[in-house]
Amino acid sequence: MSWIVHQVPHLQNVGFTLQGAALITGAYGLFQVPLRFICGWFGDIIGRRRLYVIAYLLQSLGMLIFAWLSPDRMWLLPAYFLTFPFAHAAWVAMFMTLIADYFGTRYFATIRGLTSTMMMPLGFATPIIAGWTFDELGSYRLVFTCYALITLSGAVLLLLIRRPTWAQLASR
Repeated sequence: MSWIVHQVPHLQNVGFTLQGAALITGAYGLFQVPLRFICGWFGDIIGRRRLYVIAYLLQSLGMLIFAWLSPDRMWLLPAYFLTFPFAHAAWVAMFMTLIADYFGTRYFATIRGLTSTMMMPLGFATPIIAGWTFDELGSYRLVFTCYALITLSGAVLLLLIRRPTWAQLASR
């Protein structure tokens, strides 16, 4: 949530004009339209878990690139657009399927409701923490770098957990 709230202020803080920041964020939004469909299709081809791990790795890299993006480092912009939009689209396309893959469908709605409830406090608090960090340090780089590391830990955790067999899911 913080990334959505603070992306334009971050881009302005590192030297982009408001128009330049709006162009970058608008282009990102346009990329999301076809990428969400493509990522869903791609997840069916290579496997949802594999795509999810790749997405977390690319999202982490993309967030780190975004943290260091500036008018002086415009060469980072294509790298950002090759990593973060694809990764975010894959996350959106795969999120609910991952719940069904790991927990089955019997309690899907309950688990989905629980995960949404657990995400709400973070969705509320992280933009405030990011804004406070900016007020204290004068930069969003630390915030986005921390987000990149947290996202990277998600990829590692996904590599460590194993999906239960269908027999185990059926017995629940």
